[in-house]
Amino acid sequence: QRERYGSLAGTPAFLVAFLGVAMMFFGQLRQLVFPSASVAWLWGIGLLVATIGIIAYVVVTAEAGVVPWWCGLALLAGSPPFGILLYFFSPGDEGLLLGVPWIVMGYAVLRAAGLHTERPSQVR
Repeated sequence: QRERYGSLAGTPAFLVAFLGVAMMFFGQLRQLVFPSASVAWLWGIGLLVATIGIIAYVVVTAEAGVVPWWCGLALLAGSPPFGILLYFFSPGDEGLLLGVPWIVMGYAVLRAAGLHTERPSQVR
């Protein structure tokens, strides 16, 4: 999507978000492998980096106009801090609200894919 986002804005925002999520993942993985080691700092810094990256990516996506504005809000709602809030406010202990932003995003993608129709072949 470099031609739509621009390589100076979209790529760094994506990389920062990806780095933050990777830091969170490895912090949790290390905690599972070595339970005695305290790596909460890695997860906390990863949460902050991922939040900043996802917010920047939402802004870049909104400015590019690649998807509707509400898809950007769904992406933001699927980010780690909002995911934590959705988990705590979900009914019961299952965290059922965590999937709502991703369901909305999936619906938007499927709807957008249905709008693009293939042109009939010109070969006879």
